[in-house]
Amino acid sequence: MTFSFGSSTGNATSGFTGFGNAAKTTASNMFGSGFGATTSSSGFGNTTAVTPFNFGGTTAATTTSSLFSGFGAKTTASSTGFSGFGSGFGGFGATTTSAPSAFGGGGTGTLGGGGLFGGSGTGTLGGGGLFTGFGTNPTWTSGQTQQPQQQQQAAVVENPLAAMTSAVTMPTLFGDERDSVIAKLNQLQALWGYGKAFFSINAQPINFTLENPFCRFKTIGYSCLPSAKDSDGFVSLDLKHKEDYVKQNQTQLVDSIHKILGSQTTLSVCVESVRSLPGDKSEVIIFVVERQSNGASRRILATELYAVFSQDNLKKQLEAIGVENMVAKTALNESQLKQFLDNPPLGVDLILWEQAKKDNPDPKRLIPVPMMGFDELRKRLDHQKYQNIQHQKRLDLISDEISKLQTAHSTTVAKLAQYKRKHLELGHRTLEVMIYQETVRKMGFAIEPEEEHLRIQLESLQAELNSPMQFKGRLNELMSQTRLQSQINSSQNSAGYVLDDQTKAEIKLHLAQQQNGLLNLISIIKDDFEDLKIIENGILDAYIPRR
Repeated sequence: MTFSFGSSTGNATSGFTGFGNAAKTTASNMFGSGFGATTSSSGFGNTTAVTPFNFGGTTAATTTSSLFSGFGAKTTASSTGFSGFGSGFGGFGATTTSAPSAFGGGGTGTLGGGGLFGGSGTGTLGGGGLFTGFGTNPTWTSGQTQQPQQQQQAAVVENPLAAMTSAVTMPTLFGDERDSVIAKLNQLQALWGYGKAFFSINAQPINFTLENPFCRFKTIGYSCLPSAKDSDGFVSLDLKHKEDYVKQNQTQLVDSIHKILGSQTTLSVCVESVRSLPGDKSEVIIFVVERQSNGASRRILATELYAVFSQDNLKKQLEAIGVENMVAKTALNESQLKQFLDNPPLGVDLILWEQAKKDNPDPKRLIPVPMMGFDELRKRLDHQKYQNIQHQKRLDLISDEISKLQTAHSTTVAKLAQYKRKHLELGHRTLEVMIYQETVRKMGFAIEPEEEHLRIQLESLQAELNSPMQFKGRLNELMSQTRLQSQINSSQNSAGYVLDDQTKAEIKLHLAQQQNGLLNLISIIKDDFEDLKIIENGILDAYIPRR
């Protein structure tokens, strides 16, 4: 189930209900309607009406708008589109048609049956209840109606929140201890957000959805705010084809969309971007440019293009080319954003919503997004994993580019050093050539006064350098002091040498091995001496005559 801001769906699989199918939802209007108002959408581009819950009175509003150049079909004002992690969002300014309350209220008919759990039904020809209480008999009525039951049903329709509260606290089906068991069952169904709650013999059961205030399987995340403007005309189309396939057949896709728009020569379909989605799907963002009679061109507004694509006949044609969902890429203005943040979505506690707004890490770029149920959470996690994979691929590409740039930089540095050496060599050669050329040019000419003055200065400088008491002696003294200082530093460094722990351990092990070797050598020598003594004694005993 896909969450869409401002609306709640009972049984849905995506934010876009499909092309040509009506989506029935049980939700309050996003801004201003009461609790439990039931809305039903008959498709995009048709005139619709809204009947919000207002404690005693009902109002109806119908909105129509014309489309751009040549399309003229009557449609409702399109909602502002918001796409967060692939889910559709259309809650601001959307017009819907109210339906009877989802909690139901039994009406009278020409052929009526009894209550579901015992009790009597209302109808001109009625039967007994489907499940009668223990020890009770079904009541048969013929040609009679019960006004109190109709009033109670009307009260249930007008106050669905009270009916839900009654279903989970005090159901009135049997009037005994079995009602407490039914209440606990209804509480469980309300907590997990699925099932039907029977609470009265005079009212239809309540369908629990994930948007009910008692459901526990809900949390709040954050999605990026859209930055595109309505004037940009961006409309996102989710295709059931891979990104590579869409890019290869992009021309055919543009031609098909142009044919769907009536093949008008004043319209041009352009593709802004193509990106892949989880599940071997892809997203294509398009915009349409209209050329006017005076030669100027303008982009069709995103809301107008979305309204045109939402017509039943165009939806079927888009579905034929593989479009599964579409969203108008438009940013929220300040009033819409403030209105959304000030009113928590259906089924979200006000305290939890306020805390989510305070915990928003970047209020200028992120917006809190409720997640109802495990399906929505899993879908969000799948999108995050897929986005992480895409980011990792991009980082790998950037890393490869950096490695190539580093290699090219190293090569450039080496070539630069080589060119510097060549430049110095060529400079010296050029200087030698200039000297030789100047020598040849002035050969046979007398020395000029400037040259004579320069010669005298050079000779005086050479004499000062070679004088033992002048610069040469000082240079020799400085060189001797430098050598002495270097020797002192080397001796100090050698005396103050510090061994690290690993080197100390290695030296200790080496010395221990040397010591063990010496001990073994000493023991061998001692044994050899003892053997020599025994040999010596044997020789002496052999040569000395016995007396």
